[in-house]
Amino acid sequence: IKDTFVNYPYTPHKEEIMKSYRPTIRSMEISDMMISPNRNFLDNFWRELSMKIECEPKAFKYNASELDYKVF
Repeated sequence: IKDTFVNYPYTPHKEEIMKSYRPTIRSMEISDMMISPNRNFLDNFWRELSMKIECEPKAFKYNASELDYKVF
């Protein structure tokens, strides 16, 4: 996992190893959000990363649903 964090910002997205790096980064972010309510690390991580890579981060925002999911 250490290599993933060290190498991810400097690895071109076309490289085969990125197929391994990206899911690892995503899963670590999700795990951290579940464990720690403090988002400072994640915010800093993504800010630093965005300054090193050419990707443009995307976010999706969904409105709260009024459906009663208990019915399902």
